[in-house]
Amino acid sequence: MYVSEDLVSEAVIKINVDFTKSRSGVLVALGRSIPQFFDSSMKPLEDANAYLRTLARKQTAKSLLTSSEHVIEFLRWLLDSSLDLEDMDDGLFDSYVDALCAYAKPDGSQLSWNTVNSRASGAYRFLKWAHSKNLCPGVSIQELGTVKSGTKFKYKSRGHADRATKESVSFLLIDDSLKFIDALGTSRFSPETS
Repeated sequence: MYVSEDLVSEAVIKINVDFTKSRSGVLVALGRSIPQFFDSSMKPLEDANAYLRTLARKQTAKSLLTSSEHVIEFLRWLLDSSLDLEDMDDGLFDSYVDALCAYAKPDGSQLSWNTVNSRASGAYRFLKWAHSKNLCPGVSIQELGTVKSGTKFKYKSRGHADRATKESVSFLLIDDSLKFIDALGTSRFSPETS
């Protein structure tokens, strides 16, 4: 698929599609609008759309929206890299994780660990599903899992430190602590009262 350079970052369009008037009883049974993806010429991205319809059977609307955001980021990376789903292998998934770890927002800040982990996990689940449908035969689920589990190390090796603790938290004054400990010692569950 060819996408002009000026449309690359906008090459994936998400539209919530209402399937309640579909001829397919399976789609009607979903009973709500489902995010569906299209390229810049409005051609449906059928594999990703089938995946979201599969998820719609078991996820809440909010979870489905989150999953669709993870998939759309992965699809945009595929298109930006001039790749198709069929091209995917473990090394390319590793490159996707690298891209997430190296990404800088417009303000210069990098993605948080939670964002990187969520997006990598979303892409991992999509690729597992795609592999089960023989859509990306070059993917080894075992190797994919190894790459996914190494995401935290890769993130930290890029210089992303865990957030420093601002200051310790004092929960109790010493007098309150002693009263609390004393109360625990005389509780109805202590060995002395059994």
